[in-house]
Amino acid sequence: MELYQLKTFIAVAEEKNVTKAAKRLFTTPPSVSSHIKSLESELEIQLFTRTPNGMEITEKGVLLKEKADKTLSAAQDLINHATELRKALIGTLRIGISGTITFLRIGQLIQLMATDFPDIKLDIQPTYSKKMIDELITGKLDAGFAFGKLPTDPLSARFLISADLVVAIPKQYEAQIQKATWKSIVEMPWITSKDHCAFRAVLKERILGESLTFNQVFYSDDEKTKAELVASGVGLALLEKGEALQLQAQNKIILWQPDALSCDLFFAYLHKRDNDPFIQALESKLSKVWEN
Repeated sequence: MELYQLKTFIAVAEEKNVTKAAKRLFTTPPSVSSHIKSLESELEIQLFTRTPNGMEITEKGVLLKEKADKTLSAAQDLINHATELRKALIGTLRIGISGTITFLRIGQLIQLMATDFPDIKLDIQPTYSKKMIDELITGKLDAGFAFGKLPTDPLSARFLISADLVVAIPKQYEAQIQKATWKSIVEMPWITSKDHCAFRAVLKERILGESLTFNQVFYSDDEKTKAELVASGVGLALLEKGEALQLQAQNKIILWQPDALSCDLFFAYLHKRDNDPFIQALESKLSKVWEN
């Protein structure tokens, strides 16, 4: 049984005339008659009775027409749904983050995407800026929030904010920093990221100006881990100011900020994906999250 046979059956039942049904279906009367004959043969039920006034549907035909109407309606719903699916954006975007969820406003971004693009899932992957750039280029990530200088080729980079940085210090060093200088500060134990970290680059640029090196005792590429280690007394770390102030308000750390240190934050993806509808969808929500 084919859908076109059901369409012919319904047309004949409603028009009560083969010729009129043929005109309605943009076909010929012989084709209509052939469809009805084939359908009756397959169902083994007489659907119509020929009369001088045209085609009269049988009682069993009436019952089957109800089913045929529902079947064609369901088929059309399927076609309509398939059409919407072709238009819809369905998939997963892998997003690298170098920084904390709070500072990067990831929660707000996820909520807006879930509202307007519910079939796009966001896979958030913590990493560090240098590795993120490599994974964007190789296709392991679709987009990312990265600090520091980014290569303009092959990336498109959208500036978001210049993050203020401060030196976060464990509470036990409070007495030692009253008259601290960079020389005494760098001699204390430090928690740093590896050489590819943008924050570390800012710190190195500052202390190298005074020909200093700092005492590294622990490495971590995760900003939240560094903050927790500072609060635990392990050592000092360079942190984003807003989040460091929250820890200070909780009396977990103290801050030292003799200079204005900062690092630019960018949202980046491959330049060749500028017109990618998934990236455009993400960009549209990112604009709302970072408009203030």
